[in-house]
Amino acid sequence: MSEPVTSMGRRIRISALLIFLGLTIEAISFLWSSPLAFFLFAIGGGGLTVLGIGFFLLSLVRPDVAKL
Repeated sequence: MSEPVTSMGRRIRISALLIFLGLTIEAISFLWSSPLAFFLFAIGGGGLTVLGIGFFLLSLVRPDVAKL
C-alpha cells in the first residue's frame, strides 16, 4: 500500500506542475514567430516558472501541518 500524500508533498507537486506549465509555454513560444511570442515567453512562461520555484521554496520553509 502507498502512504497518503502529506501537505508538503502536495505543495511540491503543485510547484512541479507550475514549473512544467511554464516550461511548456516557453517551448511553445519558440515555435511562434511573432512579437507577441516574446511576451508569452517572458510573462506567461517566465511568470509561471518563477511562481513554481517560489512556491517550492515556500513549501520547504513552511512546516508540515500534519506533523504538528
